[in-house]
Amino acid sequence: MSKHLAGLKDFSVSADISNEILTTEGQKLQMNSHAALLIERPSRFHVTRQGKFADAVLSYDGAKLTLHGKTLNAYVQKDVAGTIDDAIHALERGIGLSLPGADLLLSDPYKALSSGVTSSGYHGKGYVGGVECHHLAFRTPKVDWQVGVKAGDEPLPMKY
Repeated sequence: MSKHLAGLKDFSVSADISNEILTTEGQKLQMNSHAALLIERPSRFHVTRQGKFADAVLSYDGAKLTLHGKTLNAYVQKDVAGTIDDAIHALERGIGLSLPGADLLLSDPYKALSSGVTSSGYHGKGYVGGVECHHLAFRTPKVDWQVGVKAGDEPLPMKY
């Protein structure tokens, strides 16, 4: 999967995202949002995210990173020359913005995904959105995570 993703020069992603929160009363609530992404390697992307916590557009043109928060009607720009990797690192490390799933967009997804993994397992095949997928699970000291990888000749992540 990582090698396949790294080899794609341009692609798009449409994702439904669920975040579970715990209220002060102990009730679990699921907050849903949607994101759409266009990637053109090595140095361009455009992301939209809509949901309860974010209605924003993030874009990068190889020189400038722009984040526009529609709800706040505010934006911030930062000069970041380089690649998509440079832009993601500037957001996560420089600004402190968490980008779940960004590991899959880096030029070497395997390096990012395998970093800190203490154990892993293959849990057979299942279905994600009607697509047959391999189910893999991983543990790090801070987080457990799973990925559903499309079976066949096009090993794309279907659920992360």
